[in-house]
Amino acid sequence: MPCVTVIVPNYKHAQFLELRLNSILTQTYQDYEIVILDDFSNDDSKEIIERFRNNPRVSKINYNITNSGSTFNQWAKGIQLARGKYIWIAESDDYAEPRFLEETTKVLDNDPGIVFVYTDSKRVDENNHELGLWQTSKNDFFKTDRWSHSHYADGRAEVINYLLFKTTIKNVSAVLFRRESLLEPNYLEIIRNYKNVGDLYTYINLALQGRIGYIKLTLNNYREHSNNITAVNQRSGILFRERFDCYRLAINMIFLKLTTSDEISKISDASKYILLKNVCPAIEFGFLNEVKEFLYCLKRHKVFSASLISQLFILLYVYNLKIFKISSLAKKRIKKLCKTSS
Repeated sequence: MPCVTVIVPNYKHAQFLELRLNSILTQTYQDYEIVILDDFSNDDSKEIIERFRNNPRVSKINYNITNSGSTFNQWAKGIQLARGKYIWIAESDDYAEPRFLEETTKVLDNDPGIVFVYTDSKRVDENNHELGLWQTSKNDFFKTDRWSHSHYADGRAEVINYLLFKTTIKNVSAVLFRRESLLEPNYLEIIRNYKNVGDLYTYINLALQGRIGYIKLTLNNYREHSNNITAVNQRSGILFRERFDCYRLAINMIFLKLTTSDEISKISDASKYILLKNVCPAIEFGFLNEVKEFLYCLKRHKVFSASLISQLFILLYVYNLKIFKISSLAKKRIKKLCKTSS
């Protein structure tokens, strides 16, 4: 059996696909299989994929006869087909440096308590021009030098202190997962329901199972372009609806275990930030119910006071009236409450 299964989910990335596959085949670590999944692409993807059919590392090629509607359906299919004890979901528009698998497998081999490990990523455009490092933006956001150094972290603390505020593991291509961690009951069914935040849900769900590792080396190249999934789903509003659903599930998972007052305080701060960044766009796109469910979750776990919850409910309904002057006042009041209330 191969140690690693590399899942390559592809949809209309013909222009990037050859570089992606070659960046896998030139890894210094060679104990892996490749599973290529094409989601009914209508570009030249099939022609490029077929060039690799006879490569001994390619164990499976699957072409969907209709589009699945979400890359996370392809993730689930690939995880079910995987034979390796580790899984690398190598998105088809990204590419890796040769030592990616060498460095990441080393971490998982040396510590069974690590559920996944990720590396730093370089941002590149459609022409492979460098746009900067992800560690820089994360360090700036949290006012730290944390991602300038390799480290291990308690997964629960990672979720509460960082992942509820920002998707600090920005790109799944930078992650090597322990396969058994991805087989938690209901996980595969839940991610199939997402179009955008299945990655964030994955990181949170797995981090709450154990410890995670970070390698400061820039071993992944993350492609930024106008047609990537996040950009498309932000324009449609799906991103905001799914964020509220994902964060609600995350908070429910956190409270399955005894939660300290310090943790609740941090979750409260994170929840205010979530509302500040997402609540108005979510309502504008018609997702008031998802926001309400998120607030009910906060109320049930006593993250927010009853008074604050009541005020927010009233303001949400007022904002949803879409009467310009009244809605504008409600928006200002929501922002003020989320910034200053305790």
